[in-house]
Amino acid sequence: MTVLSIELPENVLDALAEIVAVRVLERLDGARREDRWLDAKQAAHYLGLSVNALHKLSARRQLPAHQDGPGHKLYFLRSELDSWRSGGSAGAVSTGSLSRARLSANGSAPRPRGTSR
Repeated sequence: MTVLSIELPENVLDALAEIVAVRVLERLDGARREDRWLDAKQAAHYLGLSVNALHKLSARRQLPAHQDGPGHKLYFLRSELDSWRSGGSAGAVSTGSLSRARLSANGSAPRPRGTSR
């Protein structure tokens, strides 16, 4: 195995270290930002849903959500919402079901035209 050794002046090493440190911090910050916690209002806005539709999907366990206990506030991980949106998580709603959920935020399936409730 050949080892390459380069001697650099101290000021060049310092400049290089500064550049590397900035890039590492940017990546760490980006990873933290990507997987941050969202409340229901933020998650609904992020997904383009109403808060009511978001709550109904999570109550039906069709959307990944977290809470401390029954009746407590819901929280959502942005990375899980991204996975759910792309259909990658278990219990994900397919695109057709998502459209139906958007059209019928009251939780019931849309009725065909001409039928009454």
